[in-house]
Amino acid sequence: MNNKKQLDFYRQQGIRTKVEKGTFDSFPKRISKVCRIIQGLFIHPLAVVNLYNLRLPDKKEKDKKIKTVQKIVNRIKDIDSSPLTIPRTPEKRMVAICRQYSMLLCSILRERDVPARVRCGFSTYFQGGWFEDHWICEYWHEKKKRWVRVDPQIDDIQIIAYNINRFKINFLDLPKGVFFPAGVLWKLYRDGFVEGKTQGFSGMPKYFGEWYIRGNLLRDFFALNEIEYLYSKENLLMKRNRKLTEKELKLLDKIAEYTSKPEINFEKLRKLYQDNKDLLPK
Repeated sequence: MNNKKQLDFYRQQGIRTKVEKGTFDSFPKRISKVCRIIQGLFIHPLAVVNLYNLRLPDKKEKDKKIKTVQKIVNRIKDIDSSPLTIPRTPEKRMVAICRQYSMLLCSILRERDVPARVRCGFSTYFQGGWFEDHWICEYWHEKKKRWVRVDPQIDDIQIIAYNINRFKINFLDLPKGVFFPAGVLWKLYRDGFVEGKTQGFSGMPKYFGEWYIRGNLLRDFFALNEIEYLYSKENLLMKRNRKLTEKELKLLDKIAEYTSKPEINFEKLRKLYQDNKDLLPK
């Protein structure tokens, strides 16, 4: 149930999404137009060479590790001082991964007093038979009385490149079965329905499996508590070769249960976070 306390929590900026007052005042109201603007500010590192045939400078390679929206905005303006609503040519865009696309949209919505949150999990629309590591944004649609999932990264060029059927997938309101919060796949793995061989990051060899699902499970857990994790930061339970104890497995199972249905588990989710802040990297 989406009670007032939950919606009020997701209206507030987190420590990584907060920005200077007025930063997004010139942005349009429609989600579709906002996503277009975001796509004109960012370029995904995999798209630099594969889709645009550009060289990725070492300095820009580091941009994907920027962890706060305010620093993201500063970096965008550092590359090109034009207003944020003006699209950049690909070579003048900031290099960003899906987490940053989603964080920027989340920040914009929260500045408008719209409950929003970033989610970490796996998507099925990048390549057949593979659950790709991915982040999206959810916002509360007041008229529809439900959370709507948006993928602000996927533009027309990526739709063509990944051979996505735009008539079946609306990236402004993702249908069921195309994005799975990491907790859902963790539960499927634990119940023996998936082996973990097709869940991960296809851009790098051996970046898949139980440890990868587990890592994204924890990233989603903290994102739901307004701490969006960098991939370069890990806690002990995210380690690839970590031999989990029964106590740790029970904790992960509980996190999976709560993050799979945060709407009805919000209070439990928040308490579990308060009791396990030691999982955050130092």
